[in-house]
Amino acid sequence: MRGRQTVVEAVVIGRREHRETDRVAIAYTDAFGKVPVRFGGVNRPAGKLKAVSEPMVWTELRLYARHGAEFTTATGGSLLSSFPRIRSDFSSTLRGLEVCELLDRLTPMWKPNPRKLRLSVECLTAMDGAAGSPGVAWLSSAYALRLFKSAGFGLREKRVSEENRALWELLHEGPLEEIGRLPEDRDRQGRLDYLVRHSVERIADRPLRSAELLDRIARESASGKRREAGDAVDPKTAGTAGLPPRQATGTR
Repeated sequence: MRGRQTVVEAVVIGRREHRETDRVAIAYTDAFGKVPVRFGGVNRPAGKLKAVSEPMVWTELRLYARHGAEFTTATGGSLLSSFPRIRSDFSSTLRGLEVCELLDRLTPMWKPNPRKLRLSVECLTAMDGAAGSPGVAWLSSAYALRLFKSAGFGLREKRVSEENRALWELLHEGPLEEIGRLPEDRDRQGRLDYLVRHSVERIADRPLRSAELLDRIARESASGKRREAGDAVDPKTAGTAGLPPRQATGTR
């Protein structure tokens, strides 16, 4: 690739601002694996390629790299999908970004693996179809387990109870569309989330930022529900709810 232009299929998994008007994105490509891509002038008012330099987009890019250059340079591109239904739901968006972060954490630079790209695109597409439903969380877990296996850190042989064996096999090998239709099960999903996050932290030596944000939102949501429950107490009985009826009414 170095010293020539190449058209690649990619999922953009992260970006940062660079200098005054540029961006540097991290893209996972079919032909070259994970590579840094500079989008020159994209932050100008009339800058092009903004849509294909955002995280969690599936795109076709025309890349150029000089020998010894720090970045590849995007000279063109077209959007294949921005997964709009994922973006329309906040919780689904965080799960989609978790997919991007996992792909970033568990892959080295310049080591192509087209199957990892295909897995990522298929998972984000399935999440787009299930956006706003419990299936998105299951799909996130299925993606993590399959990416672990592809990266050589498979958990497939981990001991699980007979009760959970069918689910475990489905998450590793089953159709993503079927996984996206699974009903909510907070207990099992919580245990899966813990397993995935603990494994990533052990491998990559730092926690997932998207997972930390999901946890914080869940805590704040639970706290808000407790406050709402407190506000819903009938003010006529709030001061006497714990007293026997005769004392509560002041009669004997």
